[in-house]
Amino acid sequence: MKKIYIIAVVIFGVVLFGTILGRIVNPPTPLPEPQQQQKQEQKQISIHIGMTKQAVLDAIGREPNYTSETITANSKLERWQYGSDRVGFKLVILFENERVVAIQQN
Repeated sequence: MKKIYIIAVVIFGVVLFGTILGRIVNPPTPLPEPQQQQKQEQKQISIHIGMTKQAVLDAIGREPNYTSETITANSKLERWQYGSDRVGFKLVILFENERVVAIQQN
């Protein structure tokens, strides 16, 4: 009975030591927080009045989180929103006839 106990303790020690050593040699990389990721995106984005929708997509690198569209007698307005108030970052881009006419950034 003592031999089984000693073998179990040794195996447990080896597994525990291997796990600890593995974490020391290859520490887990922390995942970026949503707010930090959004702030990094905010710094890298360069949107200007007059840009086309495709140019905005190329600059940001992804589709907007939310979109809405309004059609008037003379034009078509489209609103793109990236981020949200919940994550602390929001970028709203307003297009008129396929071109940026307003940018709001929080």
